[in-house]
Amino acid sequence: PEVGAERGDTYSAMVNRSMNQVLMRSINTSFVALLPVASLLFVGSGILGAVTLRDFALALFVGLLVGAYSSIFVATPILARLAPAVAMASTAVAPASAAVAEPERQLASPSANAPGTARTPSSAPGGPRPRQQRRRKRR
Repeated sequence: PEVGAERGDTYSAMVNRSMNQVLMRSINTSFVALLPVASLLFVGSGILGAVTLRDFALALFVGLLVGAYSSIFVATPILARLAPAVAMASTAVAPASAAVAEPERQLASPSANAPGTARTPSSAPGGPRPRQQRRRKRR
């Protein structure tokens, strides 16, 4: 089984278990990030009367609140609902695209076939193509 997955778990169950494990950490992180912004908002603009500071701190405060809420309560359910559908669609498309795909050219030297090496037309057998052939090929 994959790391973090229990046997027989659905994707939704795995997302639910993951959210249960990180929920308090996400809430604590958001709370700690909101503390200095709240102090800017209430102390800086309330006591010191800085209008520009109030506008800046209010925008930050609202952004942090909305970001924390959306990452916990909006993005996770969307992920849990869309991920299995995307996985099913990609497995349905993969065999058809593999049959249509053009086979790659094999390079002359075995070291060039190593993973992570670039395969360019100039390094293919026969050398680089003439310029006019490249132009015709693009159209």
